Amino acid sequence: MDIRHENILPNYTLRHLYRHNENYTHWHQRSEWVYIVKGECSFLVGKEQKLCKPGDLITIHSGEIHAL
Repeated sequence: MDIRHENILPNYTLRHLYRHNENYTHWHQRSEWVYIVKGECSFLVGKEQKLCKPGDLITIHSGEIHAL
C-alpha cells in the first residue's frame, strides 16, 4: 500500500469540497475534520472503514492513516 505524507500549510486549512475524486491513503501532522453535507462516501481511518452520509462528522487525529 502506498501511504503518502501530506504537508498542510498553514497550521489550519478549510476546504469546501463539492467532489473529491482523489482516493489515496495518507497522513499528516494536523488533525482533520470532515463533515458530510451531501451524498455518501466510503472513509477509511486506520483499519476501520465506514460509509458516511450527510450529517456525519469524521475526526482524524494527527498522524492517523486515512483515505476518502
